[in-house]
Amino acid sequence: MPLTFAFSTAACPGWEFRRMVDVALELGFGGIEFAGLDSSAIGPLLASAGATRELLDAAGLSVCALATSLTLDARDADAWKRSREAIVNAAGLARAFGAPALRVLGQHAQRGESVNQALVRIARRLRDLAIDASASDQPAPVRILLQNGGSFVRPKELWSLLEVANCPEAGLCWDAGEAALPIGGNESPALAVHTLNTRLRLMHLWDHTGTPRPVPLGEGIVRGRLLVERLRGIGYDGCIVYAPPPGTVRPEEVLPHLEAAAAALKGWCGLNVPAKPVAAATGQRPTKSTPQGDP
Repeated sequence: MPLTFAFSTAACPGWEFRRMVDVALELGFGGIEFAGLDSSAIGPLLASAGATRELLDAAGLSVCALATSLTLDARDADAWKRSREAIVNAAGLARAFGAPALRVLGQHAQRGESVNQALVRIARRLRDLAIDASASDQPAPVRILLQNGGSFVRPKELWSLLEVANCPEAGLCWDAGEAALPIGGNESPALAVHTLNTRLRLMHLWDHTGTPRPVPLGEGIVRGRLLVERLRGIGYDGCIVYAPPPGTVRPEEVLPHLEAAAAALKGWCGLNVPAKPVAAATGQRPTKSTPQGDP
């Protein structure tokens, strides 16, 4: 099965959702990832999930995931109760949008505990949430995905966490851009894919020169071509999402960075993804016409 591509709403600060749909069609993306429950881009969509889903269905696009900053690391019982409730509600929102996955964060070992102690606590919570979100009495299953970050940045640590969880309904979202930062361990894409393998359910990809400021995909130090090659080598059939950190893309950079991401991803896969008829899907003309084809 060929890889599919999407971009995060975090890559489009200030854009209306209809414009995101138009550009996704224009550039050959297959979907959009909704990022941040309280962001200005997502807030209006939450109030009209049905209409949002109808617009996406008409355009032939999907919501590949709902990406949140909700965490599993609280030690205080009341704090965890609140966090768990928020995650359960977020899984319901993902379901309403037709998204197959919800991204959460493991985050940090707390003061006075080892990383292994935190790992076991987070793994058990991940398992319980994943089982509930995919239970047979739910209208549709939602897979809970843990992303690298905080105290859990290395592939071996994340693999161990999933082993402790021992739950096929859970998986990993690997942020290759984050992993290539010093805070992310300067991890090699080849090692990450080799180690995590079938645990990988979603891939976040963005580029930089060693700081959190994004540059066009393919122009920084993140080895995107190698990552795509290794993903294809293991038969990965998930989505690759262009997903720079929220708040890091300047308004004037949005469209050029999306164009660069589409060109790079298609080129690395040897694909020529045709544009879809924008006007037919959304009733609007795109803001800009971009030639299709491999870079």
